[in-house]
Amino acid sequence: MQPLHSLAVQDLLHRHSPSTRHGVSEPPCTNVPSYVEQEYPAIDAALEVVEDTARFILRELYVSFRFVRYDLTVTVLPGALLTLATHMKSTSVFGATASLTPMWRSLPSSIIWMWLFVYVSNLANQIHGAEEDAINKPSRPIPSKLVTISSAHKRFVWIAAVFVLVGSCLGNGLLSLAWVADVLINDFWGPSITYLHWLIKPVFMMTGIFIMAIGNPNIVGPITGNAPTVLYMAVVSVAVGLFGFNIQDIRDVEGDRAKGDRLTLPLMIGEVPARHLCNVLLMCCWGILHSALRALNRPYNFATSMTILAWCIFLCVRTLLFRSPPQDHKTYIFFVYLYSFVLMSYLWVV
Repeated sequence: MQPLHSLAVQDLLHRHSPSTRHGVSEPPCTNVPSYVEQEYPAIDAALEVVEDTARFILRELYVSFRFVRYDLTVTVLPGALLTLATHMKSTSVFGATASLTPMWRSLPSSIIWMWLFVYVSNLANQIHGAEEDAINKPSRPIPSKLVTISSAHKRFVWIAAVFVLVGSCLGNGLLSLAWVADVLINDFWGPSITYLHWLIKPVFMMTGIFIMAIGNPNIVGPITGNAPTVLYMAVVSVAVGLFGFNIQDIRDVEGDRAKGDRLTLPLMIGEVPARHLCNVLLMCCWGILHSALRALNRPYNFATSMTILAWCIFLCVRTLLFRSPPQDHKTYIFFVYLYSFVLMSYLWVV
C-alpha cells in the first residue's frame, strides 16, 4: 500500500499533465511569444551592422599593418620625428606670430598621412613583386594568402583616393597626388623598361623623400615659404635618395634574379662590384650633405657632418665584411637609422 503523500503527488501530476479526452498525451503548448528575440528587431539589426562594420575595420587595419610593418621605421617614424622637430623650432621657421596646427593635431595627422603614404607604395610594390616576395619575404600578405592580387588592386585604388583626400585636408593635396603618380610610374610603368630600373628606383626614392620631408612640416604650417628648409630637404632627398638607398638592392639579389624583370646594380655589374659601388655612392651621399651643412654654417653642423661620415664608414665596412642576406638586411636597417638622423638634424642644422 503506497503512502498517502505519494498518491497525492501522482494525482496532482495527472490533473496537470496535458491529455486528450481519449487519454492520449499531447505535447505542451509552445505558442509562447519570445520577447527576448522579437521585442526589438530594429536594435538587433543595428547591432549586427555595427558588429560587421567593426569586424571589417579591424580586418582592414590588420591587413594594412601586414603590408606596411617592415617599412614603418623608414616612413612613419621619420615623418613623426620631422613633425616634432618642426614644432620645436617653429618660431625660427614660421615666426612668432604664425598660426600653426597644434601638436595634438599635427602629430596624429602626420602618422595617419605617412601610414597611408607607405600603404599606397607597398600595395603597388607587392602587387608587382608577388613572385619575388614568395622567395624573399613569404610572410607578406599576398604570398601568405592573406589577400589576393585582385583584392590588393582594389585596395590600391581606394587607399590612393583616401590618401589624396586626407592630404588635401592637411594642406598636402598636390604632394599626395605627386606621390600617387610617382608610385604608378615606378611600379606599373617602370617595370616595362627593365634596363633602366637601376636609375628609375633612385629617382623614385628621391621624389618620395622630398614629398615626405616637405609634407610633414607643412602639416604644422606653410613650410614652402621658408627657403632654407626647402633647400635643405631637397639636398637630403638627392643625397639619400639618389646615392644612399642603392644599398637596399644588395639584400634582394636572389629574388631579383628569380623574377628576372628588373636590372638592379648587383645583377647588372655583379654582386661584389655592386657592393664597392654602393660604398662609393655612400661617400658621395656624405659629401653632398657635408657641403650643405657647411653652407648653412650653424654651430653644430661640423659635428653633425662628422657623425654622418662615421656612420657611412661603418656601413661601408658592414657592406664588405657581412654578406649574408640577414646581415645585409641589418646593414640596410642601420642605413635607415642614418636616414632618420639626417632628417631629425633639421632641428639644429637649419
